[in-house]
Amino acid sequence: MKRHALISLSLAALTVPTAQAQTAWPTSGTGAAPRVLATYTLPDTSIRALNPFLTEADLAQALANGWKGANLPALGSALVSLGDGRFVGLTDRGPNGDCKDGKSFPLARFAPTLVPFHLEGERIVLDAPILIRNADGTPVSGLSNLPSDDVPYTGSDCSATLPLDPGGLDPEDLQPLPGGRWAIVEEYSSSLLILEADGRIVVRYVPQGTAAKLAGARYPVKDLLPPIFAQRRNNRGFENLAVSPDGKQAFAILQSPIGSTKDDRYKESRIVRAVRLDLSDPLNARVTGEFLVEQSPAKDYPSGKQSDMKFSAAVWLGEDRVLLLERTEGDASGKGNVKLYVTDFSAATDVSGRPEASSSDFVYENVATNLSSLGVTPARRTEVFSQLDTPEIQSFKVEGLAVLTPGTVALTNDNDFAINGTEGPSKLWVVQLGQALQ
Repeated sequence: MKRHALISLSLAALTVPTAQAQTAWPTSGTGAAPRVLATYTLPDTSIRALNPFLTEADLAQALANGWKGANLPALGSALVSLGDGRFVGLTDRGPNGDCKDGKSFPLARFAPTLVPFHLEGERIVLDAPILIRNADGTPVSGLSNLPSDDVPYTGSDCSATLPLDPGGLDPEDLQPLPGGRWAIVEEYSSSLLILEADGRIVVRYVPQGTAAKLAGARYPVKDLLPPIFAQRRNNRGFENLAVSPDGKQAFAILQSPIGSTKDDRYKESRIVRAVRLDLSDPLNARVTGEFLVEQSPAKDYPSGKQSDMKFSAAVWLGEDRVLLLERTEGDASGKGNVKLYVTDFSAATDVSGRPEASSSDFVYENVATNLSSLGVTPARRTEVFSQLDTPEIQSFKVEGLAVLTPGTVALTNDNDFAINGTEGPSKLWVVQLGQALQ
């Protein structure tokens, strides 16, 4: 089975010590319920381990702005296994809290970062970070791009605003490319980026008609993706990226359906869009298809609220097949769930070029639409894991996924940089599935 866990990478920007070997994870399933084989925790660690350029004054100001977790950094928005207990995680846009019409950014200078680490004992041990950088080498920010994005505020009182940044990023998934480059997806413009091994942005691909709006970005931005992807729900852009081991094919999948949750036509929608790309020439990527993936009905999750459903990670399994992570966070009683689905696009309808695919009425997402009457078939999904079977995994904000063997996966949580001081540390769980992936 092809999978990124078996790729041997030579990364010029990544030098790590010999990690504790983890080559004996089971290759078969348990034959029954899945089980947690190991849990690793990041000890209290300064955020400066991820962003060494930050000063003590920056941290003091962030705490004054309402941040409560300066020693509980996040690294689990994505996960790549390099083998032998070595991984690369990913931060999102940085510490942020909710405001009525936007987000607070108490540490506005934070730069989204690739986070190499290895495992020792029961600990996650950080290695040298790879900051995502502009073409001139300066770190990017995590601030909102456009007025249609979250309004950025300085502190938790949501009073003083920050300037928008057309080059800001909210990264959510990561995959390696041959030769040491990286591909990431992010949420602000539903964009795909190609990075050099040292984190410098080579190109950012955005929905058609968006590049001109991001003219102030300090790196190349190209229109490429179907324009409809610019209509993603706020803070619900691309969160899933699966790339073939040869780096030639990729699927990028939105986190949630398009269409406002305040509109009865869409608030209960389960249809999520995916785009297939040819990355044979990463600097001149091509869109090769657009597809639909159906989320689970809300009744299958404790919250019972469809808009809580999210796709949050993807890994390539084989031709037209990805492992997709679906989740809801805890409800008022703290109950949520995380599921893994083998998602098969081989018989799914390529809707690119169809007139309804680009309709501003979001035909596919409309709950009144009968897809079969349109001759449209979504990707086929098969459940292979439910977190309800592994109560040891306490977090429901699981966003990092890597396949270690056909029978074993690794999961990481996004602890939101402990923005409220209650989220706990970053963790990695190794889970043996009930049945091996085929």
